[in-house]
Amino acid sequence: MRIHLTLPQPFRLAIVGLSLVMATLAHGSEPARPADSLLRLVPSDAGLVLTVEGLRDWWRAVGDSTLVDGLGKVPAVRSWLESGPIRDLKRSAVEIESALGVKTAEIRDDLIGDAVVLALRLPPDRSTDPAEARGLLLLRARDPGLLDRLIHAVNDAQRQNGGLARVEEREWYGQRYHVRIFPEGSGRPEEWYVRFTDGTFAFSNSREMIEEVMDRRPADPKSHRGERPARSVSLGDSPRLLAVRRRLPDRPLACLYIDPRTVERLLGLVSSPAKPSEARLQAMLRRHLSAVEYAGASLVWRTDTIAFDAVETLDAPRVEGWLRNWARDGRSIRPLIRRVPRSAVAMASIHVNFASMREAIEAIVADADHPRLRNLEIVLTGLFLGNEAVEVVRALGPGVVAFIDAPRESAEPGERTQPIAAGGRLFPMVVVVDIGGGPSPRVAADSLQNALKTVLALMAMDEKRAGGRASIVSTRADGVSILTLDVPIPFAFAVDRAGGRLLLGTSSEAVARALETSTDIEVGARFLDWQSRAFSGFETFFCVDLDALARLADRHRDRIVARLSTGNGRPAAEVGDELQNALALARLFRAVFVAGRMEPDASAIHRRVGLILGENPRPGS
Repeated sequence: MRIHLTLPQPFRLAIVGLSLVMATLAHGSEPARPADSLLRLVPSDAGLVLTVEGLRDWWRAVGDSTLVDGLGKVPAVRSWLESGPIRDLKRSAVEIESALGVKTAEIRDDLIGDAVVLALRLPPDRSTDPAEARGLLLLRARDPGLLDRLIHAVNDAQRQNGGLARVEEREWYGQRYHVRIFPEGSGRPEEWYVRFTDGTFAFSNSREMIEEVMDRRPADPKSHRGERPARSVSLGDSPRLLAVRRRLPDRPLACLYIDPRTVERLLGLVSSPAKPSEARLQAMLRRHLSAVEYAGASLVWRTDTIAFDAVETLDAPRVEGWLRNWARDGRSIRPLIRRVPRSAVAMASIHVNFASMREAIEAIVADADHPRLRNLEIVLTGLFLGNEAVEVVRALGPGVVAFIDAPRESAEPGERTQPIAAGGRLFPMVVVVDIGGGPSPRVAADSLQNALKTVLALMAMDEKRAGGRASIVSTRADGVSILTLDVPIPFAFAVDRAGGRLLLGTSSEAVARALETSTDIEVGARFLDWQSRAFSGFETFFCVDLDALARLADRHRDRIVARLSTGNGRPAAEVGDELQNALALARLFRAVFVAGRMEPDASAIHRRVGLILGENPRPGS
């Protein structure tokens, strides 16, 4: 017995809508992007693909931003905008507009304002000569009429000046397309293009690629005749591309997708280096490249960040063993390690697996030099009080933090301010290594203390330092001893047993400042705040406070100019002007950063480089 249940129309629509939403979630579909429909026309074996999306809106947002306004006020930028090449470019744009009868703003907004895709493909199993490459340009025109006028204007102009012989109309299974034929002897290959009724336009120097475009998209009404050839999966539907795109930020201005197999073909043309060590390194890079399934990059302008992201998806079983072990190291960097002085102008936080690093070094070093590594480990074992060097190395990490500190100014009344830095260095540097997370932190601390003190003793015996009569001196900060020599050297260290830290610095004063931050929970907050806003989830990063650096450079401008001028043999006035321009650019941003991470299962590597802007509204907010 069948039961028929009839629901009111609103309920039926609701059920259908809910079903579609659930189906979308179940399949993990990505939000639609302007370039999606165009990527579905690109062959999956395209070696290089560039997409530009939303150019119309981005152009307006960027033009209205305070950053662009600020750039126009920088003397070097203003001078460049008024230079001859830029004037020639503007004049050429006016001439093109006059010849074609189309404003460049119309082309930007109505032809390429939604999405543009440029694809490059090397023919399979053929030469890697760039002349063999074939390209494909795709766009979706908001104004198809403008597109038609522009096509006719270009063709007519080239026919009149003799650069184009003729344009012929052809047909492919009911779809009309055109071929541009050049005069005999010109050496130019024929060019093919097709325009669909929805404004989609494809242009290529390969008839095969144009035919593939026509086969991959739904036929225009009443144009389909016969059964078209079956084509391979398009790039837009390729799981490789989708895996990369899923890891890249949303709403990019531009994306670049790279097939690693194309890169491998090009690297095949590179000759092997003569040195064995370089050959082994190159072989390791080739093995890593063979494990890369796909790669992509994107450019994004957010409210307070301009960032360039790069992603490589990997075939994890083919990744080097030491790198897989490094990725599996799930230990987090302890907060104590990441406390840097308020005066720091730059900070680096690195998640390190020292045991994996040792394996990587062994893989790079030639087999013939492995005995040297073994001998070095024996020497280290002696310096480490008989504890095996391998075991001490395993006790280090995973956190390594380095920072560049501002020069400390003397504050005595009437005393001339001088930066305190050994050897005349303007910016002290400190490296902090975590020794609190290993299985034997006390053993590691004792071993490192003895080894570094021995190194200081050897340095004290150097005849160039006080005739070999220098002495090791100790000062204390926050209850921890800091060791260095009583003559100026750019090295001091401290083993903080209670905090589980090894501190290495260019001066004892710099190490002391690092130790004194242990109880101040606010130190380092500026860098960690930027991390949470601009590169959250990246434990490995390097970040420079451009605001602080510009202020310091202003204070020490004369000294910096003198050093650069003397070192490069250039006039001080010229160096001073360049420094002034650099500082003017730096003041437009708050910080610059580089960050990277690897997924725990070694399935992908993600890198990000960017600039952190001010607080004013920006494009992409």
